[in-house]
Amino acid sequence: LLVISPNQRNVPFDDGRLCVGPGMVRMRSHLNSVQSGIVTFDDVYTTYAAYGTVLHAGETWNAQVWYRDSSHQGVCGERANLTNAYTVTLTP
Repeated sequence: LLVISPNQRNVPFDDGRLCVGPGMVRMRSHLNSVQSGIVTFDDVYTTYAAYGTVLHAGETWNAQVWYRDSSHQGVCGERANLTNAYTVTLTP
């Protein structure tokens, strides 16, 4: 599940740290990475616009993916974690 926000934070969440802050918007699709661990999010701009979040050139957004791993129990005893967060400034 891809989440984006113009804000940042650093709080415990499942087996990781949630770095995407208040004002969070999530991608309303669930993808399965199978064994590869790789997920591709196509056409993020159009998808978010369809749900009322319009992305503009020059804006800075923070993005992070929350995922479940039913075959592995993490160090905090959860079966979910977060990827590293990325900060992206959009260009035209």
